[in-house]
Amino acid sequence: MSDQHAEPVFTQADIDQARAAANQAAARYRVALDRGISRADADLFLTSTDEEQLAAQADALLARDAARDAAQLAGGNYVPTEGKQPKNQNGGASVAQALFHADR
Repeated sequence: MSDQHAEPVFTQADIDQARAAANQAAARYRVALDRGISRADADLFLTSTDEEQLAAQADALLARDAARDAAQLAGGNYVPTEGKQPKNQNGGASVAQALFHADR
């Protein structure tokens, strides 16, 4: 056995970098959880390293989604022929006759 000590696998810089990345991810998910944002959206849209900026990004994302939803609801679900009877009352028989008796 040797008296020499093995070099550490991780340097202090590696540990500090991993800690910073973990803290950033925790802040991102904390903000996302507080505002009801999915993990996929948090990973894609919440990119800041500062928690205040993450909150601002989350609020902007939610405002954009709310504006889009309001615009969709403002027009309503308009179906122009809803409730109207078709002009052809024979149930499509004239179409079938036109197809199968076209040679007459």
